[in-house]
Amino acid sequence: MEESPEDYRVRSSLGRAYGGLGRRAEAIREAQRAASLLPVSRDARDGVLPVWALAVVYTMVDDHDDAIDQLEYLLAIPSWWSAWDLRLDPRWDPLRDHPRFQALLEKYGQEG
Repeated sequence: MEESPEDYRVRSSLGRAYGGLGRRAEAIREAQRAASLLPVSRDARDGVLPVWALAVVYTMVDDHDDAIDQLEYLLAIPSWWSAWDLRLDPRWDPLRDHPRFQALLEKYGQEG
């Protein structure tokens, strides 16, 4: 962190680590900072990576609506993820029963 404070990868990783430790405020702060360091508007290919990490952090800290907001954004734009990835990845297990998550899977699961 000291060597690369403006590296989105470091901030994203720190956010996930804080999330795993139950440090909600720090986790969200670091993940949001990561997303601001590499916005999709500046890097369409890799800018989605910190958005994904932010969704993971929100899920880890039980902020499910914000997590789903990020996932909805990722599915609506060209990105690395699809509804099928969300179905298979156990990170999203806490969201499985959420009606909005189910709606995302339904909406985007029909696409090729």
